[in-house]
Amino acid sequence: MPFPVERAPTQRVPIAKGLLCHGGVKISLLLNYPVRGLVYEGGTSLKDLSDVVSKSCKCLQENNIPFNVLISDSGWRIFLFPQCYAEKQALGEVSEEILETQVNPAVWKISGHMVLKRKKDFEEATEQYAWRLLAEVSLSEARFKEVEDYIRWGPWTRGASDLREEFEANKHVIDNGAVTDKNSKIYYGSNSQEDLDHIDRLIEEAEARFEKFRHPDPYIVPWAPGGSKFCRNPPPYPGIEIVYNHGKEDDLQ
Repeated sequence: MPFPVERAPTQRVPIAKGLLCHGGVKISLLLNYPVRGLVYEGGTSLKDLSDVVSKSCKCLQENNIPFNVLISDSGWRIFLFPQCYAEKQALGEVSEEILETQVNPAVWKISGHMVLKRKKDFEEATEQYAWRLLAEVSLSEARFKEVEDYIRWGPWTRGASDLREEFEANKHVIDNGAVTDKNSKIYYGSNSQEDLDHIDRLIEEAEARFEKFRHPDPYIVPWAPGGSKFCRNPPPYPGIEIVYNHGKEDDLQ
């Protein structure tokens, strides 16, 4: 029998193609559920899916945000719940009524498998009671939006840092066959064929990566050489018609 969270509706999160989602992995928001969370599913392999989830978890760790993970459908569907219950406890923001239940919501309870320690709580339990208990775990809408942005854009910033490190690792290679050390002392080389082959290989690898990640419809701002436009307007969805000069269509005929 599936957990209640597995039956909750979801809404797809638009993610730019690139460093975060690959292999067809989809990320969605949980809807109509007391704990805000993200759902990861799809992909061409479990490795693709696990890579994306691990990047998100690493991003939360780097930002000191606690979270719980539920893995379902034999690993093909993963739920990620950023939470703040311990923080709210430390700040005295959890109601005394909730604290008296001695329930510390973790992944099973968050997913809907409620374990109540007191007979009174069990006998009086209702869906509204469970909803209110779990809502104490959830991040606020504003804070969850921040977390969503961390997850969506964090890999891009980490990717930029990794790329910068690659540049730094190869900055000693220069086009006249000479090399320079970390103290910028130049040692002139022999401009050997080996040096030139190494430079050519670095350029070829860089150009191949550039072609892989470049946008299929790149644009250049008007003030730059070859510039044409300030931004890119996506075409309307099929079946949607753009009506110019609305209200005066007859005058256009």
